[in-house]
Amino acid sequence: MPGFTESIEQFYPNRYSDVSKQVFGVKKIPGNKAWVLTRKAGLLLYDIPSGGIERHPINPPEITFNWNDAFALDSGRNGELYLLYINGVAVTNSTDRLQRFIPLSRFFEDFNTRQQLPVVEELNVLRYHADYFWIGSTEHGLAAYNPETGQSLQFRYDQGDYRSISSNHILSISPDPRQPQQFVWIGTNGGGGVNRINLNDQSVRRFTEAQGLPNNIIYAIYPDRSGYLWMSSNRGIIR
Repeated sequence: MPGFTESIEQFYPNRYSDVSKQVFGVKKIPGNKAWVLTRKAGLLLYDIPSGGIERHPINPPEITFNWNDAFALDSGRNGELYLLYINGVAVTNSTDRLQRFIPLSRFFEDFNTRQQLPVVEELNVLRYHADYFWIGSTEHGLAAYNPETGQSLQFRYDQGDYRSISSNHILSISPDPRQPQQFVWIGTNGGGGVNRINLNDQSVRRFTEAQGLPNNIIYAIYPDRSGYLWMSSNRGIIR
């Protein structure tokens, strides 16, 4: 397969190997570099050609919680970095300057009335796409928020409505490779397979084992340049 080799390289940043073997996310950026989000060590910037690594502790004075406790990341076209925390999404320029912080209540309305914030395990995916920040959770489905318009979208499983998403446990979020401004795909746990969301009318189409998937648990979705979606599951890779 073009672009792939049969070699496997295992990477541990030696300077932080005692605390950063738990990797929550990797995001390649221009300049042949990649952001690596780790447990406890926080954010690392990895130089792919040289293997060099820099630690980027983000400690803006406006925020009082520990910034090393982020557990999902994405990046924007102009170098912005998006980090998902237990109480919201931070937008930063990868220095100690906070550009914006969006509270979780803008995404999930029911968190407004909660006495406690959700635990880390309840939120696990962050993507920025089509002017929305998208958050996938393990119990509360999918939510999106447009910071420019203030519009929020929520998608939850309803056992009595086949038009709803097929599971509230979201494992992955990906734009459609051919029509990215119209469709978003989500991979689910709990037997939900993969769902396609139409951004024009918020309609949902489900794809499960009944429609030919070899497995209903979709861990990750990756769009390629040829217009295909690659998905990982409990029964191998699906295209």
